[in-house]
Formats: sequence, structure tokens, C-alpha cells
Amino acid sequence: MNPLLWLLLVVVISIPVALIYNKIAAKVTGKTPEETARIQLERLANRGDFNGAIQAGYKLVAINPSAQNHYLLGRCYELNKEFDRAIASYLDCVAVDPEFYMAYNNLGTAYLNKKENEKALEVLERAYVIKPEHPYVPANLAYTYAVLGDTERAKDLLERAKKNGFVDKGDVIARKIRECEAAAEHPEEA
Repeated sequence: MNPLLWLLLVVVISIPVALIYNKIAAKVTGKTPEETARIQLERLANRGDFNGAIQAGYKLVAINPSAQNHYLLGRCYELNKEFDRAIASYLDCVAVDPEFYMAYNNLGTAYLNKKENEKALEVLERAYVIKPEHPYVPANLAYTYAVLGDTERAKDLLERAKKNGFVDKGDVIARKIRECEAAAEHPEEA
């Protein structure tokens, strides 16, 4: 049989089978295909299987390309240290919902991981405008300002983050502020 004809036959048969399967699965579990894909993504991510979670994320976005689903896919990429793909997913997220502050926050952290600090600052400032009372947004912004050498602004934002409930585990941001202050005082040692 011609391979092209064989492929067409497989596609023609698989689409109705997939639709029937999704309807049966929804009736049996009481969950929509989107809910089922989201549960699968979360299970895989919680087990540390980020490649599997990414595949579930693709399925999730194919079912419903909502901002939340793009965000979840981006988060899986970020956890898998695929920062370029995470950035693309977060940008898809904010294209759907320009007020999705956590996508801007995570977009900022992805840029920080790539050492693109100016881009990180831009998107983290956007997140801060949208949701200044969130604990992680001013904390990530504080870290970014420290990296860029504005330690006074970094200290102010770290204090705001702590007032919002942020706990600087391991004193990471405060230590970064101190390192940047020391480097500014003794540039010959940096």
C-alpha cells in the first residue's frame, strides 16, 4: 500500500477514535480532556518528569490555548532549564492575557537565568505594576536591581517583599545585595 495513503487512513481513523475516547473518558472520570491533561501535567511535574510534563503541556495548549495553559507549559520548560522555550511560552501567555502578572514574573526569572538582566528588569517592572502586593514579584525585582547595581532600590523592594510575606530562604537576595555592594566599594576585586 502507498505510504501516503496509509498515513491518510491512519489519520482518518485516529481522529474519530480520539474523539470517542475523550468523550468516554470524560463520562467515566467526570473530567474534561483539559482537566485530565492538566492533572497529568501536574503529576508528571511533581515527580520531576519535566519532559513528560512538557508533552502534557503541549496537549493542554492544543486543547485550550488559554493564558493559564501557556503559563503551565512555560513553567515546565523553566523547571527543565529550557529558558528560551519557557520565555516563548510566557510571551504566548501574556499575548493572551496582558495582565497575567505571574507570567511576567517568571519571564523575568527566565531572563535572569540567561543573564539578560535588562530584559528581566523590564518584565519584572511590568509584573510589579500589575501586582505590587505579591511576595515574589518585588523579591525578584529586588534581586534584579541588586544584579544591576542599584542596591538601595533592591533593599527597598526586599523589605516590601518581606512585608508581603516573602521569606528570603537562605538569605539569597540579601546576600546578593551585600555582594553587589562589596563589588561596588572594591571594583578592583570584582
